[in-house]
Amino acid sequence: MPRCRYFAVIPAAGRSRRMGWPKLLAEVAGRPLIDWVLDAWCGSHVDEVVVVVRREQLELAEQCRDEAGGREQLRVLATSESPRTMRDTLQLGLRSILERHRPQPSDAWLVAPADMPGLSAAAIDRLLTEYDPRAPRVLVPQVNGERGHPVLLPWSLVAAFDDLPREFGLNTFVRQCDARCIPLADGGLLADIDTPHDYLQWPQPIAGR
Repeated sequence: MPRCRYFAVIPAAGRSRRMGWPKLLAEVAGRPLIDWVLDAWCGSHVDEVVVVVRREQLELAEQCRDEAGGREQLRVLATSESPRTMRDTLQLGLRSILERHRPQPSDAWLVAPADMPGLSAAAIDRLLTEYDPRAPRVLVPQVNGERGHPVLLPWSLVAAFDDLPREFGLNTFVRQCDARCIPLADGGLLADIDTPHDYLQWPQPIAGR
């Protein structure tokens, strides 16, 4: 049986309206926020990580490319389109993966917001370990009874995600699936940085990193 492949999409094409400045370049524990996120994904056993940015996000794209140096699994997709929602961004990344790799139905894709500097490679790999390609299901980490990220989905669900009514996004889609919750003791899977208050409250340094 061929080895299951894992693909991740990092939706980094947002406009940081609630933050008021490009949050993914904001310094967290001495580094740009996006660097912590890329470290987590590239430190995991995911086969390819696609970070999707808007083409006009020149500084962010350059930062991601700098981080990609020597990391074969990391690819920066600078799109000329202007995705309006995270769902649009995810679909651009998924389309790119489909064109390059032609994944099998039992392969899987993962996603987490790009503004989660507490994300860890260990948490990502735990989901990979729990995934059974012979009986593929959506996997969601659960911390103290609360669902978090990243979410793992079988590749066979990509078409259904594409067919979801336009007013709905990934969270709605996951709620409709027969998801299995994986208990984890990792508070970094629940916390993101959306506002200046979130940024000021973020612990320095990052716990466990």
